[in-house]
Amino acid sequence: MVILRTVAQGLRKNISAFQAYGIRSGLKSLQKYYRIDRSQIAFLKFIIEAYDGIAVLTTVDPGLGIVVLKIAPKCETIVAAVLEDLKKDILIEQILEPS
Repeated sequence: MVILRTVAQGLRKNISAFQAYGIRSGLKSLQKYYRIDRSQIAFLKFIIEAYDGIAVLTTVDPGLGIVVLKIAPKCETIVAAVLEDLKKDILIEQILEPS
């Protein structure tokens, strides 16, 4: 409720919701591409979504198992730790952006 109240107050003052909550608009998400076992795309998506707000997974090429993670600012360390742990069980390798 405190967050919603803060955002509502900021909107009444004619500033953005992000600024009202103290999030600077200069921060940008980081995009990293990975090749994973294609049968594990949905599993990885559910795991990433379970960590609410750290990243969004989008499938680029389901046949090749290429996905992109759009990582929220300041969440790179958390995402890296999750992926390192998952590498013990499934194929996950970072790749360059596909052309």
